[in-house]
Amino acid sequence: MSGEKGDIVQFKFKFQIPDVKLLYILSKKHDHLSFQIHSMLPIGKRQGNNIVNVEGRGAQSILVDLKKKFPDLSYSVLFKSPESVLLNIIMEDPWILDKIVETGIPLQYPIGIKDGVASIELITERNKIDLFLEELEHMEIDYTIKSIGRYQNFPLLTDIQKIY
Repeated sequence: MSGEKGDIVQFKFKFQIPDVKLLYILSKKHDHLSFQIHSMLPIGKRQGNNIVNVEGRGAQSILVDLKKKFPDLSYSVLFKSPESVLLNIIMEDPWILDKIVETGIPLQYPIGIKDGVASIELITERNKIDLFLEELEHMEIDYTIKSIGRYQNFPLLTDIQKIY
């Protein structure tokens, strides 16, 4: 196996989360709140360990819904303030995480979720993007490509800023 890779691309897309999924239900009911997944890690069989930040006016209202509507959900509150709640949630059947792991695509966090729609940015080889999109189509997941193009590593700091 050589170390050469195909074209590296930056790919931004969004997709409708299936309506039976926890984050779809919560983000649709609380469409005034912003949801961000900061970490997803597969654990065991068909489970994912997720760090989810919920921000906005009345963010703690999400905790009432979790208790009432999802009594069997395994989660813990890592932080809460009037306008922010950080949750560690164990989710069953993390379908998108499974597809990302299967195709070997590194994720770029956070993943934004608003009103049932997830926005994801990936930087990887073009052929892996193609495989991932085939998987989404096979699962009948509608997606919209926001942008796709050759990845360019732009410096974050100027030469003068690097000195300080």
